[in-house]
Amino acid sequence: MKTFKLIISIFILSVVLTSCSQSGGKSVSLKTEIYCDHCEECESCKPRVENALKKVDGVESAEMKVNEKTIVVNYDPAKTDEQKIKEAIAQTGFDAGDVKADATAYDNLDDCCKKK
Repeated sequence: MKTFKLIISIFILSVVLTSCSQSGGKSVSLKTEIYCDHCEECESCKPRVENALKKVDGVESAEMKVNEKTIVVNYDPAKTDEQKIKEAIAQTGFDAGDVKADATAYDNLDDCCKKK
C-alpha cells in the first residue's frame, strides 16, 4: 500500500511540475514582409524561417502564416526573448517587426521571395 501511495504521489507531482513548466511559455505574433505568393508550396520561405526559429534555444514552435504575413512563435522566456527571435527571422532574409532583414540573406532569397 505504501508503494502504491508513493507511485500516485510521484505521478501527481510530475503532472503538477509539467503543468507549471508549460504555463510559463509565451507566444508572440510578429509581422513580417512576405512577398512570395506560393510560400506554402515553396521550399524557400516558410520552411527556411520555421527551421531557423526551431534552432533558437527556447523556441518551442514556429508557424509562418503566409496570408496574414505573420509568424507565430511559442517560446520559453527563460531561454530566449522577442529580440532574439526577430534577429533569427531577419537572418533568413525577412523583416521581423522592427528588425529589418539581413541584406545578404535577402539577396540570397529566391527572386519570387523578394519585393516586386
